[in-house]
Amino acid sequence: MSVARDPAPSSSAPKITFEVDRFEWTADDRLELAGRWFGVRGRRFLRPTLEVVVDDVNRRLLALLEHKPWTAVDGEEWVAAFAWQGDPIAAAAELSVGSDLAVELPAPGVAERKGRMGPVKPAAGRAGTSTAHRADKTPVQRREARRPRLETVERELGVARAQAQRMGEELDRARTAFEAQTDRLRTELTAAEQTKQRLDADLDEARDRLEVVEAAADRQREDLRTERDAAVTERDSALAEARQAKRDRDMAVRERTAVEHDRDAAEEARDRALAKGDSSLADAQVYPERDDALNERGSAVTERDPGVVRRRTVPPIGGPPAQGKVPIISLSPIVAGTRGATLGPRLFVFVVLVVVAVALAVLLASAIW
Repeated sequence: MSVARDPAPSSSAPKITFEVDRFEWTADDRLELAGRWFGVRGRRFLRPTLEVVVDDVNRRLLALLEHKPWTAVDGEEWVAAFAWQGDPIAAAAELSVGSDLAVELPAPGVAERKGRMGPVKPAAGRAGTSTAHRADKTPVQRREARRPRLETVERELGVARAQAQRMGEELDRARTAFEAQTDRLRTELTAAEQTKQRLDADLDEARDRLEVVEAAADRQREDLRTERDAAVTERDSALAEARQAKRDRDMAVRERTAVEHDRDAAEEARDRALAKGDSSLADAQVYPERDDALNERGSAVTERDPGVVRRRTVPPIGGPPAQGKVPIISLSPIVAGTRGATLGPRLFVFVVLVVVAVALAVLLASAIW
């Protein structure tokens, strides 16, 4: 591809030249250029660019802004500084200050300064004269300004076009991959939406089942609470009845103990009376009435024995226990054949014996006197 060239300047245009005063390394990473421009009245520069060819590679350096190198005055000193990376080299360069204005420069030298700087390596290229040391102070030849080399511009343009083409191809590949990924993501999104709808339906169904289960659990819990309250009430009632039955049993036991005590006292009194009666009868053997009293006593004993035989067991005090209540167990049942006969017949016999004893005593007393 060719680049259209600007028309050559007319012969009447002023001639622009540049006189190099100083082009040198002031530091390992700094390259400075000083000189004077002629024929640039009313002209404003672009930011200066220094083009250096190093190992067949074109390096372009932009001027630093500390000297404001975009203005120049005819015949006055003009300074531009450039940042450098790498080792210093001795190679010719080209200074460009506009789209149509460039000047060839000699290889840079080394400025006189304190400290050490690495040696300047020579580089293949255009021959030039170093301006680092001019002992003779002879005027330097003015270098005529010209248009920048189009080869560099065309080369850079070709590189840019190839880079743009590669970027376009990469963009097409990226677009194709993006469209494929978009389609895949769209398909996955559709499947995810369907899965979400299915999961929402399952969730609604599970929620409904859970509500039914919770309602049944609430009803069962209420029924259990009611049954528990009824059981507690029944238990409290049974405990109250048991306590009342215990009190009744204790009272019956006390009453029975009192009756047994009275019975034992009556039996002791009877035995004493019988013993006294037997003693009185032994003393009154001369009286025929003694035989009658003994016969009556035998008859009384005979009448007593059938009653003792009939008495097998004494039922619990208070009768049989009612249904649903705690039974009262008789602690000392009166069994047939023991000394515990019914109190009425015993008292009757006791009274008869006492009467017989008194009669015998009276008879004995009458006989003695």
